[in-house]
Amino acid sequence: MGVHGEEILTYGSKVSLISNGMIFIINFCYALTYCQVFVSSGCSLIFITPALLQLVILFFQIKLIGYQLRVLSIDRYPNDQLQKNWVGQQQVKLFGAALLYLIFFNKFIFKPFWIFVFSASIWAPQLYRNTIKNIRMTPRISYAFVAQIQVLYIPMYFKSVDGNCLLTKPSVGFSYIVAFWVFLQIFLLKV
Repeated sequence: MGVHGEEILTYGSKVSLISNGMIFIINFCYALTYCQVFVSSGCSLIFITPALLQLVILFFQIKLIGYQLRVLSIDRYPNDQLQKNWVGQQQVKLFGAALLYLIFFNKFIFKPFWIFVFSASIWAPQLYRNTIKNIRMTPRISYAFVAQIQVLYIPMYFKSVDGNCLLTKPSVGFSYIVAFWVFLQIFLLKV
């Protein structure tokens, strides 16, 4: 017996919902840190644009997830009120997951060793390919720099800013070591 088109559509919408939920959690972390930077800078106009843009992205992502949940709830519940209740419950679970994500990252992943291994060393495999396997297909410096900033923004914010929203103790020495290591990797990509 083959798979019906409805089952494939439902499966595709569930996978899309899960991926959008994961993107929402990361955007939630970015929005929280951008707003914290904006407030801690004394509401400086320099930081208003990224904070507002991230909040707009977060708003539209919440709307998108709400629409996807609404479509999934139509199959589950015949009553409109039951559908709305289910969608609301799922959105509360998503916000709870985002907060647990921050707490989990603060407790386990934001340790200096894990930040150094997973976030600060993203170009190590490329350097390995360049030297050992003699493959010279390297990304542009601008791409490497922006990708590294995107990967390191949240961990380094919590490790280098005093008074951050998770109240973690900053480590300025570790921040300098990571910055040196990142710039060394990007320099070695083009040598």
